[in-house]
Amino acid sequence: MSITNRTVTNTVTGETITFLETSAETGGVRVVAEITLTPGGAVIPHSHRVSETFECLDGSFITHLAGNETEFTPGQRMIAKPHEMHGFRNDTAQPAILKVTATPAGDLDRTLRTLCGLSRDGLLMPGKPPRPAFAMASLRGATATISRRYPDGFTG
Repeated sequence: MSITNRTVTNTVTGETITFLETSAETGGVRVVAEITLTPGGAVIPHSHRVSETFECLDGSFITHLAGNETEFTPGQRMIAKPHEMHGFRNDTAQPAILKVTATPAGDLDRTLRTLCGLSRDGLLMPGKPPRPAFAMASLRGATATISRRYPDGFTG
């Protein structure tokens, strides 16, 4: 994957995501990304079929994990197990940076790229599922076709 395709932005959540390792590069073992969250940015509680390990690199976040909220500061780690509700927000005046590792990779990098594209196109609203709702549902079925046709992914 070229350097220019590694970073995408979700203007709704305030995330800038830089992929350090993609599913394709690791043979599906993991996805590793660095996420910068703007002041006031938030990723609402959600879950995945993969496990995610979060490490705070700079700044601070409020994390939501399985119904509990905690301040997350540099050097701290958090693990969200498969299907466990998790999210985070930046209540400070400074950008905050975290590293996330998803195992196995699943389609997490493609999902994050799609969400960033929907954000860019005005089809993603804060705290609501994507419009049209089938956009995310159809991604799962189209993943193999998209991967073969666009091996370097989409730019955000």
